[in-house]
Amino acid sequence: MKKLFLLALLVVLVLLFGCVSTKTDTGMKDTDKKETEMKDDTKKDTEIKKPAEVKRRAIPAFVAKKAKKAPVIDGKIGDGEWSDGVMNSLAYNQLSNTDLRPPKDQKDISGDWSVVFVGKTLYGMVKRTDDVLFLDAENVWENDCVEVFLDQNDKFIQFRTLVGEDFAGGDFGGAQKAVWSADGSILEFSVDMVMDNLDGTSCGFALALADNDGEGRDYQLYCINGQNDSWQGVNLGTLAFGNPEASAADANVVVPFKANQTKKDVVVDGVYSDDEYKDAVKYQLCYNQLNSADERMNRDYKDLYSDWGVVCKGNMLYGYVYRQDDKTVLDKGDVWENDTVEVFLQVGDDTFLQTRTLVGKPFDSKKYNANCAWSADGSICEFSFEFGKPAVDLKIIGFNIAIADNDGKDTRESQLYPVYGYNDGWQGKNFAELEFVKK
Repeated sequence: MKKLFLLALLVVLVLLFGCVSTKTDTGMKDTDKKETEMKDDTKKDTEIKKPAEVKRRAIPAFVAKKAKKAPVIDGKIGDGEWSDGVMNSLAYNQLSNTDLRPPKDQKDISGDWSVVFVGKTLYGMVKRTDDVLFLDAENVWENDCVEVFLDQNDKFIQFRTLVGEDFAGGDFGGAQKAVWSADGSILEFSVDMVMDNLDGTSCGFALALADNDGEGRDYQLYCINGQNDSWQGVNLGTLAFGNPEASAADANVVVPFKANQTKKDVVVDGVYSDDEYKDAVKYQLCYNQLNSADERMNRDYKDLYSDWGVVCKGNMLYGYVYRQDDKTVLDKGDVWENDTVEVFLQVGDDTFLQTRTLVGKPFDSKKYNANCAWSADGSICEFSFEFGKPAVDLKIIGFNIAIADNDGKDTRESQLYPVYGYNDGWQGKNFAELEFVKK
């Protein structure tokens, strides 16, 4: 009877409380569980959030103009044969990651080049100065040579011609030919391209001149900044046929200039220190954007020579420009017609900055806390900019830098930039890139 009563009581209790949970007890209240789930969800959102994309920009395309008459590929520059082309310099030694300047002694190695086209054929010319001819290296690429890199319609090729020899094999849609002058100072070449009509098209492009004086290559001078990997079909520039604007949509993005992170303290006082700029990559200012027919840097280094480098630390960008100029002009009414250094920055979606310093004077803008100082003799300009966050967090920004030279005439003779272009950086156009590198 007693057992029957206890069983009935149990049934009543079950009905009264509705159900019994079968979940494992975690020792947490419902509020604790909810808070933990919210934290987990937040963590999940953080993990799947995509990092901000860095906007990349391509430097202006080199231009192959349409020639009135095809050059004769014979290693001899005939009268007016290359007058339709734009002359450019080979100015970046991509064998070095820390000093991409060509040698100051141009007899050691230096080179200029130009290209034109007719129909489907690209024609090129290289002027070469070299005090030692070396062709005895076991590895063919270690010899004195010129290399041409082309990428069109997803077809890539690297042509190589040792001094005095034709191109070594390869096919890029038709015939190709390379002919040297007897003294090895002039190379003329032609390449049939993939497309039947080049006018208004573009392709990936680079050109390099290698120099070996007997103990391995000292230099491999390119027309663009880079890291000597063009043979892999990467980090090429762009060559536009006829109309440079036709290449704007599919221009190649080359290796940015570098601002390495440094632990050194930099004082902007116009005094250059190897210690302060130990981590800076050194580049030359090499393209004269004032002359659309001949953008070569001034070969008279006594008249004008300039190189530069930058580093970053915390929120700061520091840099220097070395200037060698036989005459300083500062009395022109239009400020830009004087001897100056200009820096151009585009940080994210912020308004771009063009700031100018006349030799011996401060910057004409205070944006980004712009600051500069000159040495007493005008040979060194040091500068700095301050950003709203650590420079390395900016990753890559739009950038350009230029030095102007006026020797007393009505207008400037030169405005040297690190990239080919049209002297329109003041309009916020055709910048290069600067990458902040964390170390």
